Amino acid sequence: MKKLFTMLVASVCCSMAFAATSPTTISVSNVTILKGGTTRQMEVTINATGNTAFQFDLTLPKGVSVTKATLGSIESNKTAAANQTRQLRHKLFDSNANKYRFLSYDNGNAALTDTKVLITLEAAATATVGNNIDVAGSDVLAVKINNGTITPSTQANGNVAKISVVDGAEIEIPWGGKTTFVCDKDLDFSSMTNTNAYIVTGYDLTDYSIWLTRVTDVPANTPIWVSGPKGENSNSPATTVIIPKGTSTTYYPQNLLIGKATGSNDVPAETDEYLNWTLGKDGSVSKRVDGIQGFPAGKAYLHLAKNINSVVGDAQTIELNATGNKRAFVTSYDLDFTNVNGLKAYTITGYSKDGTMWLSRVMKASANTPLYLKGGDRSYSDIPSTETKMQLVNMLKGDATNTSSVKVNDGTYTTYVLSKQDGEFSILASDNDAFPAGTAYLPVPNSHLVAASRGEGIFNSKEVEAEVIKVRLMGLEGDGEITGISRVVPEAAVGNDAWYNLSGQRISTPTKKGLYIRNGKKVIVK
Repeated sequence: MKKLFTMLVASVCCSMAFAATSPTTISVSNVTILKGGTTRQMEVTINATGNTAFQFDLTLPKGVSVTKATLGSIESNKTAAANQTRQLRHKLFDSNANKYRFLSYDNGNAALTDTKVLITLEAAATATVGNNIDVAGSDVLAVKINNGTITPSTQANGNVAKISVVDGAEIEIPWGGKTTFVCDKDLDFSSMTNTNAYIVTGYDLTDYSIWLTRVTDVPANTPIWVSGPKGENSNSPATTVIIPKGTSTTYYPQNLLIGKATGSNDVPAETDEYLNWTLGKDGSVSKRVDGIQGFPAGKAYLHLAKNINSVVGDAQTIELNATGNKRAFVTSYDLDFTNVNGLKAYTITGYSKDGTMWLSRVMKASANTPLYLKGGDRSYSDIPSTETKMQLVNMLKGDATNTSSVKVNDGTYTTYVLSKQDGEFSILASDNDAFPAGTAYLPVPNSHLVAASRGEGIFNSKEVEAEVIKVRLMGLEGDGEITGISRVVPEAAVGNDAWYNLSGQRISTPTKKGLYIRNGKKVIVK
């Protein structure tokens, strides 16, 4: 056996003079690896059916190393089990080229029976080597051993795969397809095709829903809601996605998610004013958290008000500025813009260094909510005031009934106001101790000022209406009993007469007895 083994290894590792069979081919999968993070799997497929042994070389970018290789349950360079004769070996064959050689053989000369042999490699990166670097599979060779006769295949090269080593973060998404995440790095979601990030910018107590505003540029230490690949059922494994590191240029005021990237993170005890919620593995907002010490770093929880004051008054009339047909406005009454033709109301939920204001449209707004209004060249009358209980994240500031004391620059923020002359936001002309009631202003962090506006009074801003979706918090009414789970739905689908089961799935009408949700209320079907 020793003589045969030596002969086999020599035959595999050296050029052969025997008559050769057809080439044995290799296929290497593309892979993305996180710099300094956990290892990632790369698959190598070989059509070596009927062969006793095979070898191949794999050239990796410098800075990337193979940490583990597995053929089925056979781990490379580990002692084989007593009844295991198939072996797998690998080593760094050429350090200058960063070339690894892999060799598989069988102590009993048994032939491979699988149509394709799958080897799983785990690779790690100690340096950023760029994106889409070639990974070359070469010198692919297999041999058959039959009654001491060695028949090699024709030597061949494999495909050229791509390997990307990125700096960023790994996010583990459970089978429900949603999670919360906080990272100490700026992250860039713009290249992600199946994973989206959101900040929580609103909470509607009238239908028990939260408002999610999609973001792609995520500053470090910003708690986000992540939506990604969903498993088939609760037995599905979590999906790990890699998000590239970015260079954030956007500022968001604190959103309704709270969490820390590192260090101790304690959840306060619930009070008569606030409740705390987290996401379950099924993607539901269904778990209350109360006074927890050591809440996991890198995760976030929702901090939501139990009650929001509502002030209903007479229908309102709003006159827009003649130039630009805009207005920065705040009133002491709840307003409902749902059926007001031609008039749109927004909060400003983010601001980028290039001057972009991120607008989130609102159909209703609670009393004393500063709004950015856009419409036509006319007065809007009979805007209804209906009960609205909305908690909104907003950069706009202002007081509905009292004057405000506003500085041009308080050392942290520079104040912008909507100009009646050109319909643009301009730097406040001078400190104002009696800024008018009913008018809103925009404090912009000095760190995010547009360079051209630092010494000028006019600020030519850009406007982008962000994508906003709703997530319903079923069963929050009354005593707060949890009776269902959340569901991400388009805005138009929320608040209608639809039925939902306790899995958050929309159904036409109940066909079985049980508990259902309709218009945010519990309904028992007998």
